Amino acid sequence: MNKITKAWLLTGIVIFLNTTPVFAKESPWRLHLPFEKAVIHYNINGSQEGNETLYIRDFGNERVKITKSKGKIMFVTIITDTIEITTHDSIVNIDKDKRTATRITNPQRFMQEEIEKLSSSDRKVVMKNLETIGMNMALQMGGEVKLKAGEHLGHTCDLVTIMGATSCQMSGTPILLKMDSNLMGIKTKTVATKIDKNASIPADIFKLPKDINIAYNKESDDMNHAMVASMIELMKDPDAPKKIEEGIAQNKMEMEEEQQQETQEFENVMDEDARENSDEPDQKQIDEMMQKGMKTFKGLFN
Repeated sequence: MNKITKAWLLTGIVIFLNTTPVFAKESPWRLHLPFEKAVIHYNINGSQEGNETLYIRDFGNERVKITKSKGKIMFVTIITDTIEITTHDSIVNIDKDKRTATRITNPQRFMQEEIEKLSSSDRKVVMKNLETIGMNMALQMGGEVKLKAGEHLGHTCDLVTIMGATSCQMSGTPILLKMDSNLMGIKTKTVATKIDKNASIPADIFKLPKDINIAYNKESDDMNHAMVASMIELMKDPDAPKKIEEGIAQNKMEMEEEQQQETQEFENVMDEDARENSDEPDQKQIDEMMQKGMKTFKGLFN
């Protein structure tokens, strides 16, 4: 299996992990948080320092996440100044620092369309399989899931550890309360500090910026739609949970082997440069280290 196919698999996993509680309630289109609206404030610490604000309305079906942080990775200053706007129809990601933006269709809309195509009997099988699989997919990817195992700011949360990150998600929802991530030594911690359920949600915060061109990402849309259609088709098989678990277990082994090899190559590059440059590196040395490091780093995602 090539890396593009594996990326599709991971996309599907993320989609279904974030919506399993919704499927279980026979309502694949809408979230239903325990509050109609809220503003959640987060602190970001570690390799990046900053803050994040999540605006929620319509019981979580419409959200705006504003992230501002700054930090250094491999001597390079990384600035994050982004806005993510999620509505029933679309997800728009805006990078204010780069003055760029992309729009995709909300994947839940594809799920709704595919499920509506099913016969009554197929729908029952699909719903049962989705509920059965649920977060067990994370376990097959080498992760760990503990339902209702934590608490933060008065809300119980599901603890999910997968691919170098441990998150505390408000139980039965995709709403993040805490997360610790460690990817190749780059550590970041995001923690909700306040949930204000009485705050007013400005209507204009959901408006798209007029001074930034928003590009429609058709490639991502086609990929997400194909993945959802394939997953729903697969779920029509009563034995789908078993087959998926077996397939993911095999894929996990292959990905772990590749990850270990590529991470070791990355560490070797950095160790070699550290030995050659024991003093404070000049700009030329920094550039050479960046080129070597980024070349190896890109290999992890291509």
